[in-house]
Amino acid sequence: KSLQQHVASAAFHNSAQRVHPPRCHPNTRTAVLQMIYDWIVDEGAGGLREKWLLWLNGAACAGKSAIMQSIAERCMLYGIPIASFFFF
Repeated sequence: KSLQQHVASAAFHNSAQRVHPPRCHPNTRTAVLQMIYDWIVDEGAGGLREKWLLWLNGAACAGKSAIMQSIAERCMLYGIPIASFFFF
């Protein structure tokens, strides 16, 4: 509870404070989205990864936030627990 007052709630992928979060347009970036999703749902390990961190980097305006917003929403849709933090 003591940390609750220090939370940057606007940085959550599903925050109401993010008015129009970036998303991938339908049928775009499908290969990279599938690659990241497959990495999250690691079938070789028998399901979800236990410990993991994905750092996505690239040039400004390359679509990093749109990719990760799309992944976060897909994980929510399928009930996959994730932690996300968006910052600019």
